[in-house]
Amino acid sequence: MDSAINVCLAYMDVQFNFIYVNEAYATNAGLHPEELIGKNHFAMYPSEENEAIFRRVRDTGVPAKYRDKPFTYPDQPHRGTTYWDWTLVPVRDGGGNVIGLVLSLIETTERRRAEEVLRQSEEKYRLLHDTMLQGVVFQDASGEILSMNPVAERILGKDPEDFIGSSSIGQERYCIREDGSTFPGEEHPAMVALRTGVRIKGVIMGVWNLRDADYRWIDITAVPLFRPGELRPYQVYTVFEDITERKRTEQALRKSEGKYRHLFDSMGEAFELVEPVFNDGKLVDGKYQDVNPSWERMTGLKKRDVVGKRVGSIFGSASEQWLDALERTLRTGLPIQIENYSARLDRHFSVIVWRCSERTCGVTTTDITKRKKAEEEVMRKQAILEGINRIFREAITAGSNEELGLACLKVAEMLTDSRFGLIGYVQPQSNLEGMVQGMEWEAYSITAPQQYGRFPANLKVHGIFGRVLTEGKAFYTNDPSSHPDYVELPDGHPHLTSFLGVPLMHMGKVIGMIGLGNKEAGFSDEDLRAVEALAPAIVEALHRKRAEEELKRSAEELRRSNAELQQFAYVASHDLREPLRMVSSYLGLLERHYAGKEMDVKAKEFMRFASEGALRMRRMIDDLLLYSRIETQGKALQKVDLEEVLAVVLKDLKRAIEESGASITFDPLPTVTADRTQMVQVFQNLIGNAVKFRAEEAPQIHVSARRGNDAWVLSVQDNGIGIDPKHGDRLFLMFQRLHSQEEYEGTGIGLAIVKKIVEHHNGKIWFESEPGKGSTFYFTLPA
Repeated sequence: MDSAINVCLAYMDVQFNFIYVNEAYATNAGLHPEELIGKNHFAMYPSEENEAIFRRVRDTGVPAKYRDKPFTYPDQPHRGTTYWDWTLVPVRDGGGNVIGLVLSLIETTERRRAEEVLRQSEEKYRLLHDTMLQGVVFQDASGEILSMNPVAERILGKDPEDFIGSSSIGQERYCIREDGSTFPGEEHPAMVALRTGVRIKGVIMGVWNLRDADYRWIDITAVPLFRPGELRPYQVYTVFEDITERKRTEQALRKSEGKYRHLFDSMGEAFELVEPVFNDGKLVDGKYQDVNPSWERMTGLKKRDVVGKRVGSIFGSASEQWLDALERTLRTGLPIQIENYSARLDRHFSVIVWRCSERTCGVTTTDITKRKKAEEEVMRKQAILEGINRIFREAITAGSNEELGLACLKVAEMLTDSRFGLIGYVQPQSNLEGMVQGMEWEAYSITAPQQYGRFPANLKVHGIFGRVLTEGKAFYTNDPSSHPDYVELPDGHPHLTSFLGVPLMHMGKVIGMIGLGNKEAGFSDEDLRAVEALAPAIVEALHRKRAEEELKRSAEELRRSNAELQQFAYVASHDLREPLRMVSSYLGLLERHYAGKEMDVKAKEFMRFASEGALRMRRMIDDLLLYSRIETQGKALQKVDLEEVLAVVLKDLKRAIEESGASITFDPLPTVTADRTQMVQVFQNLIGNAVKFRAEEAPQIHVSARRGNDAWVLSVQDNGIGIDPKHGDRLFLMFQRLHSQEEYEGTGIGLAIVKKIVEHHNGKIWFESEPGKGSTFYFTLPA
């Protein structure tokens, strides 16, 4: 304890990983603080006992305190066993859940060793005291020795016959005073008692012990004896106690006292000796008996100004917590550790009180103000983070922007203990574009809304909140009415006793503000920083909510538009069938009417064009009707074997396949959850196109499937004419043909139908191709 004892502080998460450690903690671990961050406490210092304690505190939320707990650093064996006073405190979030642990430690190794030395010394002294015997010598009126007991013989180091008949006078060469000078025989307590007739007590003398060849120290009491009626003693007896060991112990204790006085004066912890003060049997205060220099430095007070005075008179009052610790220590004899706050010093202290004697208590005090402020800062940041999390949760669940604004405001009010507040958006007047002229309040909350109602809309931007908006700077005042920017509040607004305003910024511009009022204790810098930390989250949440609402409106408009388009396509294709049937019927009648009759070439050609056009129109209407029904008239999804689907398709396309000489191969195909009819349409369109858009050689078509992470990837590969990739954005659109009707017949809807069916099954479709080298169409289906 030749150097200051530091408080070691560590903050851990619930898995006991270090989040923060202070310099003292890292130094004891032999590392820098940043080297410990992220490491696990019990990976570094395995201990089943300690880990069980940590888990219990984490799981129950009940703090743990220990005194002189032994610990051996596995990576520092040279330190041996160290001892620590430590406290383990859970850290909770706003919902009361334990989210971390704060461990504070004070090393007590040297103190424990000092206490052990003192304990051993006391045990030795008690053993000596319990086994010590008294020597007794009787002398007559002349001082001649008459008798002595065996204990006196052992103490004096001579046989009784060497003493019997001799006197105290003449033994000067064997006796000395405590200062080492000769003890004259006539001043021997026995001789003085004989002369004066008065009992002599507590005389210390050193006598030479021939057997030990050393002085033995004795504490002598001489008692004169009187016969009845006589005034002069006829005899005297001396009782003496061998205090040689006690003298040596006292000498050692004097040295030890000097040593421990040095320790007391040089120890880093503030130390004080306090005498309890009672009034009618009740502990009411404590009186300072001694304080060390560390206590003087810590408090700024001088020893001479406090010793002999009461704690209450020095610090205004003795706290109930401190008095309770003092009372419990006196009653139980057990040390008590508390944390105490001094209003006079504006500091937090860790205090350990223990009983030194029936009337004295020792108190060690450690300044933990930095730790407490760090803990408060951690708690404040935790509260801010919880507030931000709550804001973003509300952004997801809130039904409207106003509801979200009220939730954001409630977070700010709770975080700062404000009685009411507001959140507002700056709205430019329509006739003054770009000028900040008014404010429309999106959310407003006061303690008695039924009394004050909502805040007025379109409030003029001036006064103390106008300063926030025009300057874009946060500020607070705890005396609003005296502020130079203060203006009278509108009717119905509660009186302001304090105000805090923070601008809401977006893309470098002020878009509004959050204002809070009437905190009972007044606002502080910490409140300002907390709301400034919330402001970006509030802006982000409100913008996100507006974007969500806009997206919902757009999605609804799109859904309605798609429904109308589908209905239009169905109605249009359905209604077009009737006039088309009429056209086809009349063409048929014309053909039958002129059958066998002479018609010129032009008339026959016109008849053929009309018939072919009607046929193409019917096919287009059928495909359009099919396209419109994909989502509305699809069947319930079920297990579909794609190999069976492929067999149906090949049967339907048999004639085209045989005419083209096409070769169709396929790998094993999976069973998927799909609409069977629509799967037939997909493969029929893709394989039919592969047969149709063939090159000079016979078509070679291969169907394959492979399993992806969460989907099947199916493909139809051909060796046909290929597709120029520049047409990729048109390929799957309706009526987008890449070839003329004369080159390849068709309606131009087939691939659009395939795409819509695949997307209806939550899949996607794409192709890879190169002109003249064939094409491969890929599409996915959920696995």
